[in-house]
Formats: sequence, C-alpha cells, structure tokens
Amino acid sequence: MTFSYSRSCRLLGIVALLAGCTSETEGPPPVGAGGNVGLGGSAAAGTGTGPGGSVSTTADLGVVPAGRLNRTHYNNSVRDLLGTSLRPADGFPADELVLGFDVIAGVLRVQPEHVEKYLAAAEELVAELMARPATDANRQRYFTCDLATGAACIGQVTKNLAQVAWRRPVTDAELAPYVALASAQATPEAGVTVALRAVLTSSKFLFRWELDPSPDDATAHLVSGYEVATRLSYALWGTTPDAALLAAAADGSLQTPEGVLAQARRLLTTGAGIGPLIDGFAAQWLNVNQVATVTPDPTLFPSFDATLRASMMGETKELVRDFWQNDLPVSQLFTADFTYVDARLAQHYGLPAPSGQGFARVAVAGTTRGGLLALGSFLTATSNPSRTSPVKRGYYVLDRLLCSAPPPPPAEVDLNIDTATGFENLSVRARVAKHLEKGSTCFGCHKIMDPIGLGLEHYDAVGAYRDADAFGPIDATGTLPGANGEVAFDGAKQLAAFLVADERTLPCVVSKIMTYGLGRELQGSQQAFKESVVSATKSGGGNFRAAFEALVQSDLFRMRRAAKPEEVKP
Repeated sequence: MTFSYSRSCRLLGIVALLAGCTSETEGPPPVGAGGNVGLGGSAAAGTGTGPGGSVSTTADLGVVPAGRLNRTHYNNSVRDLLGTSLRPADGFPADELVLGFDVIAGVLRVQPEHVEKYLAAAEELVAELMARPATDANRQRYFTCDLATGAACIGQVTKNLAQVAWRRPVTDAELAPYVALASAQATPEAGVTVALRAVLTSSKFLFRWELDPSPDDATAHLVSGYEVATRLSYALWGTTPDAALLAAAADGSLQTPEGVLAQARRLLTTGAGIGPLIDGFAAQWLNVNQVATVTPDPTLFPSFDATLRASMMGETKELVRDFWQNDLPVSQLFTADFTYVDARLAQHYGLPAPSGQGFARVAVAGTTRGGLLALGSFLTATSNPSRTSPVKRGYYVLDRLLCSAPPPPPAEVDLNIDTATGFENLSVRARVAKHLEKGSTCFGCHKIMDPIGLGLEHYDAVGAYRDADAFGPIDATGTLPGANGEVAFDGAKQLAAFLVADERTLPCVVSKIMTYGLGRELQGSQQAFKESVVSATKSGGGNFRAAFEALVQSDLFRMRRAAKPEEVKP
C-alpha cells in the first residue's frame, strides 16, 4: 500500500493541523542538494553492481510502504535529536509484531491513541529543550540566533530542527506554514515552542517517506541519498541519521554500493556499533524479548526470578555479540562449545560460577549446555507457565531457523491441552500425542512440529536440565523433516548437528536479516534478490557481518519503484 502526504494529513488528524498540513494537496518535501530522486538516472530492477545486488532484470523490487517510526525508533530519534533521556514512546500503543519483528512498515499503522500521545510527547520534549540554559550544547544546536529578532530567527530555529528531524534539507517555502503558526503567538518564545512541536508532530518526522519520480511510473529507480541514509541508519542503529550520514547523502557518495558499504561499516564499528542490532534484530529473531513477558508458575519453579530472567536475556545477547565481533559462521550458533554466564545463570545451569562480576565466556564442551537450543532464554520463552511446550519449541525451529513454518491453526481449534479432561495424569509426550492421532484436524501440522520439540524435553520450562520428570525418565527422541525425508535424533545436540548441515538454515537466517533490515516481508518475486544476498553471505564467511553488508549493497536496499495501479488500495 502506498501513502501520500494528503493521506497523512487525514490520517494524523489534529497532529496534521499542528504540523502544518494546511490542505489536502500539501506537496511532498524537497530533497535538496544531492538528494534528487533517482540521482544517477532511472534504473531497471537488477542493475545494481554491489555484492548481493546484481540479479536478473525480471526480478521485481516490490512496493515499499512508508514506515512509521516504531516505539524504539521514536525514542532513539528524539534522544539523538534533542539529547533527552525522556522515553515518551514507552507509553505509545504497542507496535504490531509481524514475522517476529516490530519493524514491518506495512502494519505500523497510526491509531487514534497515537495522536494524543504524539502531541503530549512533543509538548514534553520541547518544554525540556526550552528550559535548558543557553549554554546547553543541544539547545545551541538549534538556537543559532536571538529570538528577540522575531520571525526570521523563529524560522531559522525551526529550520535547524526540521532538517535533521525530517532527515533531509528543507526550504523556506516549506516552513512558511510553521512560521505563520508561530507568528500568531504572543511572544517569540511561545511562537518557537509551537513551531518546534509542529516539527515533531509532522508526518515528515513520524513517517519515513520515500518519493518516486512519478506515481504513474513503476520503473525501478535508485532512492535518493537522504533516503538511503535513513534506510541505513534505522536498519543498523534504529535511529535518525547522524551528521556524517547526512553529509554523505549530500555529497552523493550514498548513490554507489561502495559508498553505502563504507557508511555501514562506520556505523557498525563506531558509536553505538552493533549494540542496536543485538538489542533489535537478534533479540527479536531469537525470541529474547519474549522472556520478559513469560511468568513461570512460582509454585513449580520457585527458583525463577527477575535476576534469572535478566541473566538469560544477557547470555543470548552476549553470545550473538561474540559471533558478530569474531565473524563466526552463523551455523555454529547451534553447536557453539562456549556460552556466557554470570553467577546466577551458572548456578541455574549447574556450571562453575565465573570469577568477577557480570558475564564471562565459559567453555561448555562435555556439559548439557552449548548452542542456541540449550539457551535458557529460548527454552523459557517457548514454554508454558506450568510445563514445556514441544509445540512452541518445534514451531520456533521451523519458523525462525528453517523458514518452514506450518500455517496457523484453524480458529476453532482448542489450543490448551493442559485443561482437557483426562489429560491431567499424562506426560507431555502423551499429551501432545493427541495431536498426532490420525483424523485429527491438528495432525498435518503437529506431525511436523511436535517431534522436533519433543527432542528438547531434557530441558524443563525454565531451561533447567533434567534426566527425568514426575512421569519417569525423559524420552528426548524426535524427528526433523528434511529434503530427503525425516531424520531421527536423540536430544538437543543431535538436533543441532542436523541444523548445521541443513541447507535451509543459512538462507533462513539471511531471510530474517533481510526482513528486519528492509522492514518488509520478502515475496516470491524477490527470490532472486534473496538468493544473491545469500550467495554473497556465503562468500563472505557465512556470518552476520557478511549478511548485513551484502544486504545494504543490494538493489532491494538501494532501489524502489512506485506502486502499480493494481497494487494501490483505496
């Protein structure tokens, strides 16, 4: 679905009025020097020259919808724009999770509650900025003149904020409605306050707009330098472009794969570095954030507490950080012979406590730990409050690691097998066997999912290892569907070995990276682009860095096209 500025005015209601959407026909923003749409000429799909970029000209880029800033993006953006520690977006409506991520542009809609929250946030943020002393660096960044001089200074201050908040150059004509709004106020201070609030409630800040040379021409073209800068910054850092990125957009260097790669490498090795990707992509892909929402039954699992929860989340993030920093192949995540524990997690796992405070890298060869499938975060997030869930664990492996998830269950299916009459005295294996009875509506999907999850039954609902439960010795045998039929395994380590060898694993991880980095689901028409990025990732060592570098140089990242008539929804 494509968006227009006139649509945004209707969509944002009162926010649009404050932001200066003065009519249904407000024009698109100017792109300024170095930011001409399609700079370098119109390009057909598949003409990119960077690694992971050159594909068949029959491949289709698909439509890129305008992306609303999600809560993380909003908080990070105002932090970097204003130097604030306020986090207003924490109180915004929850962002929609699709495909495991909260960055999918097509579903990040503006709800009525957003309007009120945006207005309140802008009021709070601008009030804080105005209250700072004149010597404050963040205030000086925008207040470059004396407000007593009137409209000219108000316009300059507004422009100073707008051109970084809107992530591109702006013109005086574009800002005229804002200055007019400010001029109607009683004092210069009141006027600039209203104008700055308007900048932060404008759809030009709240959405990441991208323009096409013509809405009637669906030919693929390079996006502008400023649009590349925005894509790159939000994909890697989850925030607005910094000064260096905007400068690269202005001088045209972001119009080449080499220029994009140079800036991507800068972002990933300076400032926030890979931290935002660990907290964003990795945490969502590996279900780390889900651990924060689960509540194991305190009667059955009295040792589980907030400290252990945090330790589990920290372990996963530190493990991924190690893989990234040391360029380890992603496939080794499943069989890693090391992990990161602090004293609390070591106690939970039955490992020797590390010396010192915080997390330490420890060898786990020969123990019951090692690899993604033995992480407490994964095991806890895919369990029910009172027991393990082979269904959730099996689905996770198929969905997040193999991209082979079965369809969702029919609406009428009862998903709770814990309360079913006659199940009270059955083991978990016996309970889920009910799904596998031939003739059951659940049979088709559960015959694939359940045997995978049952192979992880040595780990209880909070990830503690056990050889037996209340029903006797643990049977951790299972099967994994593959290209040549099912393969049998016994326990997490054998399953992990099969996942390493599975040809679906790396393409699936790359697909998840592309979905997160692009903020949209890949369709069949983008298969050629995906294959090209996968090939470049393999050539680069099969690690996270190689995957992200291949992605940002690809045509999918550097190009777009207008929607065709049949793709535009009323």
